[in-house]
Amino acid sequence: RIVAGSSTGLHFYQARELTLERQILMFKDDTWINLNVAKQQVEQTHGEAWRWLRWRGINPATGKPELWPAETYGPLPEARLTPEHSEKQSA
Repeated sequence: RIVAGSSTGLHFYQARELTLERQILMFKDDTWINLNVAKQQVEQTHGEAWRWLRWRGINPATGKPELWPAETYGPLPEARLTPEHSEKQSA
């Protein structure tokens, strides 16, 4: 596994094929989202990260691409923070 960092987050690659497996993207106000790219799943969100996420799809009526709200396929999973981490967040 190869991990690459950038100003927007961490990117995890499968080493043999260099395919992107997972992204942890960071946004304003310490919000973030953990995406399993290989499975096309949102695994965790924190804070209001949902505001930055959209699904891209094709409108069946028009055949044109459009963006859909993050909650299109159901509620997004909130991160479960440890008690120690929760105390640091509220300080």
